[in-house]
Amino acid sequence: MGSPTSPPPDPNQAAQEQFNIQRNWLLNLLPPSRTVCPICRGARDPDYPRCYACNQAYRRSGGILADAVAPISYSPDDGQHYHQLRVYKSPTSPNQLAHFRLAVLYTLFYNNHRPCLQLGAGGAFTHVATVPSTRARAGIHPLQQIIQVAHSALPLIAATANPAYGNAREFARDRFHVPPFTAGPSSPRVLLLEDLWVTGARAQSMAHALKETGAAAVVVVALGRQVNHGHPPSRPLLDTARHTPFDLNRCAIDDLSF
Repeated sequence: MGSPTSPPPDPNQAAQEQFNIQRNWLLNLLPPSRTVCPICRGARDPDYPRCYACNQAYRRSGGILADAVAPISYSPDDGQHYHQLRVYKSPTSPNQLAHFRLAVLYTLFYNNHRPCLQLGAGGAFTHVATVPSTRARAGIHPLQQIIQVAHSALPLIAATANPAYGNAREFARDRFHVPPFTAGPSSPRVLLLEDLWVTGARAQSMAHALKETGAAAVVVVALGRQVNHGHPPSRPLLDTARHTPFDLNRCAIDDLSF
């Protein structure tokens, strides 16, 4: 008679456990208001329709930007979520636990909010993409790994960065090159994944490049929306966000109508 063996670990249980750990430091986005930008949910001057960075991108792009932006959580730059978003992609020693946690967060968020994300795109997604890295690195970028595992049936757009811009935080029409789309029955609708939204310039530059190449719609999901905890206009935003526990059922696109 053989010795009893333990059942294999349940991957769904492991994923839920890692999400429950993250819940302690994730922060709900605030809905648009006189002091909250309707695009990125950062702090804005009440006298302007968007925050400074989003307004600059809008003006420089001629309004050709992402159709919707859905950051999953605020990411204060003195917090654990911000730290996780920095270490998961280290070119020398990426943090595998942080990578797994972020993959779990993205997958759970997408599964919960696929209908509203598709609403923002005007239909089902036909392609996925990530914002290209501005730093040379060996192998596939961890962000691409996350989106390819979550959407294995959709083609990944292999865009490249214009090295002239380096790590600049300003919108540029020619910052990224997107190869031509393969002809299909309809124009592509692209789900674009960004890890950390700082000014949004890189994500919006990529969205612009996708649309100029022929995409009908682009929806951005950002794993975190960075917030400078020392920025005076951002302090009330963070104070308010910390009043309620993180709720995965909330989504930035739910606050908007199309």
